[in-house]
Amino acid sequence: YFHSFDYGKVDGIIFSPVIDQGYGDRNGKIIQLLKDKAISHVLVDRFIPGVQSSYVISDDLESSRLMTHSLIRAGHSRILVGMGLECSSMIRRVKGIRQAFLENNLEFDENLLIKVNDNLLSPDTNPAELKAMEDQINRAGGFTAFYAQNDRLLNAGLDSMLELGMDVSSVQLALHNEV
Repeated sequence: YFHSFDYGKVDGIIFSPVIDQGYGDRNGKIIQLLKDKAISHVLVDRFIPGVQSSYVISDDLESSRLMTHSLIRAGHSRILVGMGLECSSMIRRVKGIRQAFLENNLEFDENLLIKVNDNLLSPDTNPAELKAMEDQINRAGGFTAFYAQNDRLLNAGLDSMLELGMDVSSVQLALHNEV
């Protein structure tokens, strides 16, 4: 797509790096192409680790740290965390969660961190990815809160819990920006 531009008519580009397998490499090549073409650019929502570029992001680490503190204050010490494909925002959110646990002198159980390819959860849910999520939720053990890092993970997590026969009425739900 970026190779198809008529760069003589482009003054600048604002884009959000696409999250998929090979996220860093693919988006790093796009940044390099823009630099080679001397096109001003700004990344929004996430950055590419190790690649120098201008970007504007929210403070994912701080927001997830504060959300986790809120969940812990509400009595949750076993928080299931739904994480999608690795990118700067996901990495920083999980770092904030771990930091909140540390600040509360609690140990974060790594079994409670479930990772799936969230691109395969929407618009149609891939049955194999949903099954992978169910398996991870099953292995996680007991939890009282589910902290999903995006809407796709929240919906698939709920579907998985229901498929497993869990009583979801007793699970506190949280997205990265709201309880």
